[in-house]
Amino acid sequence: MLRRPVLRRPVLRRPVVSATPPPVRRAALRASALGAAALLVSVVTGCSATGSTERLPSSDDDVTPAASASPSEQPSPLDRYIDILYGSTSDEELEKSLRATEEGLAICMAEAGFEYLPRPQAYFDAERGAVPVSDGTRAWVAENGYGIFVDMMARLDDVQKADPNAPIVAALSESESRAYYLALWGDQNSVEGGTTGCSGEVETGEPPLSVSDRYAPLIDALDRLYSDTIPRDPASLAIEQEWSDCMAGAGQSGLAQRSAAQEKAAQSGDGDNPAAFDGGGPAQRALEIEIALADFDCAESVDYDSRMRTVTVAAETAFVAQNSAMLEPLLAESAQGTAG
Repeated sequence: MLRRPVLRRPVLRRPVVSATPPPVRRAALRASALGAAALLVSVVTGCSATGSTERLPSSDDDVTPAASASPSEQPSPLDRYIDILYGSTSDEELEKSLRATEEGLAICMAEAGFEYLPRPQAYFDAERGAVPVSDGTRAWVAENGYGIFVDMMARLDDVQKADPNAPIVAALSESESRAYYLALWGDQNSVEGGTTGCSGEVETGEPPLSVSDRYAPLIDALDRLYSDTIPRDPASLAIEQEWSDCMAGAGQSGLAQRSAAQEKAAQSGDGDNPAAFDGGGPAQRALEIEIALADFDCAESVDYDSRMRTVTVAAETAFVAQNSAMLEPLLAESAQGTAG
């Protein structure tokens, strides 16, 4: 049995403050660590007549339709530690990881009796280009909202053309294509919680890259910092309350946190509705844009991004001071080239 490569790394739910509304279910470690991998959008069902090897996103996926780069911000005192734990991922490293994952998929699918051709970088470039990217302006928001109900299906032509597996799948019978996707993606609807197929085996079959088990307590502490400590900080709560009051004044009441605005927009149709990836309906798009514009204006009105970033950096600075016993050995091992 060949040893299969791994791409997936654990994700810290670190708040990302940007000039544009935060995405739904954003799994953010840092912008440079996400890179292309965060923009891999799966928007075609496995049984699609187009022959794509992508699956339809589920409600558990961290999909960011309107991804955008964060503006200039205060440097985080935790950046150097996070870079050691997870690696400061360059475009070249991301491409290498994607190639390794694709090669692992080809090996696994061959063992299952199917042909799978590793998708080239051109495929992922085309896929990334299909994702609407905000420029951080109000004009973009007025046209696209959060980028949820965009006509993704119309953007997939170049992606389909770059997928070497599309002709393979198109030549299969209906029953053969079902078996193909079952081997690739597993049974997503299993009563036992679903199986992952080759995609899950390649991504999770071995320990994550660059992260040693001995740093698990540190990783847990970092996760608590971003998922609990910072959101519960009185200063964070005050900022969220000011934003919420502004939203109520704009006709969008009942939103306690800024993330709730995009969640409301995403559920403006039928919740996790596949139609969202085909542009949604006029009413859905209109409501999304209405919510997004109110969000954008209120965030500017209360200086949300700058103030929240200040809170975050202060909490990160305190974390470094309080957890030197875990952090200093990490720096020492990194200097010796043994961390990870």
